[in-house]
Amino acid sequence: MIDASCAGFTFLCISFLMLSFVFVERFKSWWMIPLALLSALPVTVLANTSRIVTMLRLEAFGFDWVMDGPGHEFIGAFVYLFCLTGTYFGLRWWLSKPTSHNDQNSQPKNRGKPYPYHTIVGSND
Repeated sequence: MIDASCAGFTFLCISFLMLSFVFVERFKSWWMIPLALLSALPVTVLANTSRIVTMLRLEAFGFDWVMDGPGHEFIGAFVYLFCLTGTYFGLRWWLSKPTSHNDQNSQPKNRGKPYPYHTIVGSND
């Protein structure tokens, strides 16, 4: 049985806030907050699964001290921190990659000017 303190609700809240920050910073829209909430759920499930599997594998290798007291909390905090920072830096890297419609080479030369009116009326640029 998993204790309530290890259930991951705190990690869900922290990952939701972190994902909200990244999405709002990148897309400049408050409408990204529901997407952050939906994205935080699989991140939390993955982090909790990683924590449980890590604990079981360490116990199987003879590290019985990880199942009790401070060792258990240390390993859990380490796994959660690793998952949180990995998600943050992985998401920042993934969102910074140029897409085909966002690539510098595919942008029109008249970016920022109303086309075709600037060619008809002319501009003093």
